Amino acid sequence: MTANPWRGEVSITLDGISYVMRPTFERLNRIEQKLNMGFVALARKLADGNIMLEELAVVVAECMQEKIAVRDALTHGGIMEAIASVSAMFALVFGGFDEITRR
Repeated sequence: MTANPWRGEVSITLDGISYVMRPTFERLNRIEQKLNMGFVALARKLADGNIMLEELAVVVAECMQEKIAVRDALTHGGIMEAIASVSAMFALVFGGFDEITRR
């Protein structure tokens, strides 16, 4: 499956397999509830390099279109890819999807 940036989607490769993440209000809300942390605070932790592995796993699992064993996929080769993809997704969320047209 190929990510469609016009829909706010971002590609992520975990354990050698490509997936799509798509943030929606509902998914972002579930992340906040599961982590007991606001989205802005979570983005700040990511930007500061202080995001914990479990936090990264929750973000990826909630925003992926497919349901897989994210924690296993992260540990078998995908932590840096996940950080880059989540950072790109957060940039889209904070910048708005019209940010794509300015690139």
